[in-house]
Parts: sequence; C-alpha cells; structure tokens
Amino acid sequence: MKDITGEDIKILRNCTGAGIMDCKKALIFSNGDIDKAIEELKKKGIILAEKKSCRKTNEGLINILISENKRKCLIIEVNCETDFVAKKIEFKNYVFSLSDYILKNDIYNIEDFNNLCPKFLENEKINLISRLGENICVKKINCIINENGYSVGFYMHYINEISKIGAIVLLNGYNDELAHDLAMQVVALNPDYISDCDIPASKLEYEKNILLFKAEELYKNKSKTVVHKIVEGQLEKFVNDMTLYGQFFIKDNKKLVKDILSLYNLKVLNMVRFEIGLQ
Repeated sequence: MKDITGEDIKILRNCTGAGIMDCKKALIFSNGDIDKAIEELKKKGIILAEKKSCRKTNEGLINILISENKRKCLIIEVNCETDFVAKKIEFKNYVFSLSDYILKNDIYNIEDFNNLCPKFLENEKINLISRLGENICVKKINCIINENGYSVGFYMHYINEISKIGAIVLLNGYNDELAHDLAMQVVALNPDYISDCDIPASKLEYEKNILLFKAEELYKNKSKTVVHKIVEGQLEKFVNDMTLYGQFFIKDNKKLVKDILSLYNLKVLNMVRFEIGLQ
C-alpha cells in the first residue's frame, strides 16, 4: 500500500476543498491515486448534497447580466441557507459562472435550466454544497429578449453586501437613463403590473365588489351615486398602486410614470423583479 504523505493530502484539498481527514480517508481508499480519491470525495459529496437538498433556502443573491448587444437580459436568483454563505466569494463566483453560462446558451427560464443544465455545473454545485455545508438551489431565471436593441435598464439593491432585490425594465425606444431610473423604481416600489391594461379583469371585478360592499356598509346614509363615486376613487388608487404607470415617478413625485414616459413618447415593453425570500 502506498504511503499517504502530507503533500498528497494538500494536493487533494486544493483540488476539492474537502477537510484533511476526508482527504486522507479518500487517499487511503484509492491507494494514493489522486483522481480516484477525487471521485470518492465526489460520491460522498453527492450523498451530502442529497441530505441537504431538503433543507430550506431562504437566503441567497440576485444577479443580472446583459449581453453586449443588449439582446438577452438575464436575471437569476440563487438561494442558500444563510446570509453568511451568501457573502462568501465561492458562492458569488458560482452564481457569476452560472449567469455567464446561461447568458451565452439557449436557456431562458428555470425549466430550460433544469432540462439543459450541463454536468459540469451540476458537479460544481454539488462540490460547493460539500465545501460550504449548506443547501444551494437555483430558484428563478428570467430572460427578457430585446430584439431591437432598445434601452434596457437594471438595478440591484444591496443589503449587507448581498444583492437582495433586482429588476430589469425594457423600453420601446432609446433612453438609457430613464430605463435605469424605472428599474430603480420597480425595485423600490414593487408594482405588480406595467399598466392597468395588464391587470386581469377578474381581479379588478373582485376588488371592486369588495370595495363596494365595504362602502355600502360604511356610507349607509349616502346615495348610491355618491357611494359609487367613492368606490371609483378607491379603485383608481388600487390600480395606481398596483401599476408602474400609475405610480409617482421616483425622481419627481409630482408626475406619474405614465406622464414621464409620454414626454419622451416611450412605453415599457417588459419588466421583471426578483426579491430574495419571495415566492
């Protein structure tokens, strides 16, 4: 049997990031063969990853990447268990590597990723789980396709060095500064829809019925005309709060976003927002 030296253990640790005793056991098992020892540690790492895969991942980070020609705009959320791991450079580098691969390949959503994820990325995740000791999960992926090269803005909000919230906004024309400002607004104020046209009719009808029921109880002495006007005003506020167009512009609280866009003859074609901890 080959003698296991400190140098052998050091080489294996540098390759895998595994602990000293794990490396020594793997080298003894493989009779000093580094490649076989790595495979043995991978097997143990896979078992470790499977054990950890049921653990909740409520922390992590958001990353945004835009291709050079602005055609593909990627936002991704990768989760881990604690913000301690989310801050680690190994975790961040994994997210950056993952983002770069997705941007350069035909992956546009989480379903594509789950079906097309290459083995080397899966192995990288398994090894990272083994080294960091936490479950890691690619939770959400969204790609906006910008066929015409229009202005696209993005913004990420950091809390304790971790990008917790991110947003992308695509315009139907050219104004990079406005696109960036609107992405900042989407991060800060979290609109559910771009405009009132995007709100499902069933949702509006449901909200209107609730408001009407409350108003009829509260204003029993008022005429139906007055009650309906009150409800119309409340419904308008509800729509404005829910939509980007209905919100006051983050850089000018006297003007609505739709009015700012109108000044430049622009529209928002698409927006997407991710936030760590939200479904």
